[in-house]
Amino acid sequence: MKKFNRSSKPLFPHVLLAPLALSTGLLGFAPSAQAVEVTVTIENISPSSGLFLTPVWVGFHDGNFDIYDLNTPASSALEQLAEDGNNAPLSAEFTASVPNGLDATIADPSGIPGPLDPGSRVSETFDLSADNHRFFSYATMVIPSNDAFIANANPQAHELFDAGGSFTGPISFTVLGTQVRDAGTEANTETDAAFFDQTTPDSGTSSTDPVLVHPGFNGSSGNPGAVPVNILGGTSNDGVFFDSLAADFTQPSYTLARITITGPGDKLFNFVLDGNQEVPPVDTPANGSCVGILNKDETAFTANCHHTVQDVTVAHIHEAPAGVNGGVIFPFASAESPIQETFNFTAEDVATLIAGNFYVNVHSGDFPGGEVRGQIAAPLKGSFSGSWFNPNRSGEGFLLEVTNSDDPTLVATWFTYPPSGDSGAQAWLVGSGPIRLNESIITNTVITEGAAFGDDFDPSAVNRIPWGTLKFTFTSCTTGIVEYDSVREDFGSGTFHIQRLTPPLIGQEEDCP
Repeated sequence: MKKFNRSSKPLFPHVLLAPLALSTGLLGFAPSAQAVEVTVTIENISPSSGLFLTPVWVGFHDGNFDIYDLNTPASSALEQLAEDGNNAPLSAEFTASVPNGLDATIADPSGIPGPLDPGSRVSETFDLSADNHRFFSYATMVIPSNDAFIANANPQAHELFDAGGSFTGPISFTVLGTQVRDAGTEANTETDAAFFDQTTPDSGTSSTDPVLVHPGFNGSSGNPGAVPVNILGGTSNDGVFFDSLAADFTQPSYTLARITITGPGDKLFNFVLDGNQEVPPVDTPANGSCVGILNKDETAFTANCHHTVQDVTVAHIHEAPAGVNGGVIFPFASAESPIQETFNFTAEDVATLIAGNFYVNVHSGDFPGGEVRGQIAAPLKGSFSGSWFNPNRSGEGFLLEVTNSDDPTLVATWFTYPPSGDSGAQAWLVGSGPIRLNESIITNTVITEGAAFGDDFDPSAVNRIPWGTLKFTFTSCTTGIVEYDSVREDFGSGTFHIQRLTPPLIGQEEDCP
């Protein structure tokens, strides 16, 4: 059995990927009393204007399914995945060699495959058997490219159950740019490259090299002399731009993906890091994101963060609510990205976490007080829908709706007043924007004017005037930060805190830890 949850959107609609690969192992597996419900969450954490990933193949097996070995020719199944994002042959190979295994392609739950763009997040839940599904494997094409991919070479690298049958999770790991592989089946000409300028599958120049560590795109930091330089700084046939730095996976500490595997009762937190959450805010291009997991026994908390801070010095978990600086509670052993560590938690620590009073802070030589910060918070879900306000600004507030769709969206209505101070007037600001972890940036906010009340209302008289940008960052299930920047000088820009006014809707109380 599997359950879907997705927060990304399909791109490159002209490309027809293979249907979602479902092995007979998946279709035939009957959950037993010993089955364990495990959720796999995959995030594309490459930078904006960076790299995409094809729908990700995942497999659960006994530890003997080997996807590839370095310096050895790729299988035909891997060739089709690495060149065209076609997972079906790998699924068939898996089914034939692992009769009791389980595999799937994690993509759009509606069945329309689409690449995972930077910042997107998908998840799927499986019922696993400790006997048959002890180990986890994954594979996906890195796009655009001729035949670049990421996958685990060691079939026993990710153990889900120990020899006694106990779940070993929660597990979270980061896939770095240094782990990108070249399948060796297509020359890196950067022409007829999948999801860039290719119009039909399997149209690149064939080669017969073994699987190697990928040298990098032509003109990259790792492969500066290679030509032609088409991908870095180029634009795909679909109009997608690939920045020369953001898409260069040979840059130091480049991160591509984060994979998190949780079991029953594990609580997942997913939040962004940026300079705006520092107190006071700092002006930095650095950013990042984290996943945090509180285990089912509530005795351990695992943090897995990536960031782009330069000259990084230290990183910690501090205690304080959003907008306040607090002392160090848990220091990380290393601040270099990616950061990953597990800390023992007490009942008091758990209470502080659930209240939204822990934050991750990454410090640097330029910003010794902290360059990027993120309040440890749950990802934005339907439970955040409702009324929100600032008690010091009572009389105005927000109606927020989180849509339950394949591409979750935050719809925000800000009922407030015009800057003129006219006590007889109100201002309604409305907009919607995509959700990324615990934040949403709404760039299409409008202010409405022109219509009249009641029988005199005429829809054609409504004027929707561009107003500016709203950014919501939720720091806990009940608190958040609003940043606004209007194109109208009389409204200006600013930041303030908000808190929940109404409780979660019925049926959505469990969406937030």
